[in-house]
Amino acid sequence: MNCLGEGHFGKVYRCKNKKSEEIYAVKIIDKTKLKPNDLELIRQEKNFLTLIKHEDIISLKDFFEKNKIFISLLNYMKAEIYYLICKKNSE
Repeated sequence: MNCLGEGHFGKVYRCKNKKSEEIYAVKIIDKTKLKPNDLELIRQEKNFLTLIKHEDIISLKDFFEKNKIFISLLNYMKAEIYYLICKKNSE
């Protein structure tokens, strides 16, 4: 898995399904670094991403909660929206 980026709570990796060859992003969040309010934000993010069904917006494919980590399986986006917006604004 290739690390795509990291934030305060965890890291995002690029991975591939061995059977289908489909590319995904996997967000792994370390629960030991979270405050009680952060746990609720993670659960809200999960619920929000579950509702989104659009090809140009990251959506949640699956979600796992283990003892010390959350794992979010997301569709892989080839370009970050921030960079696309910056490019569009500079034209």
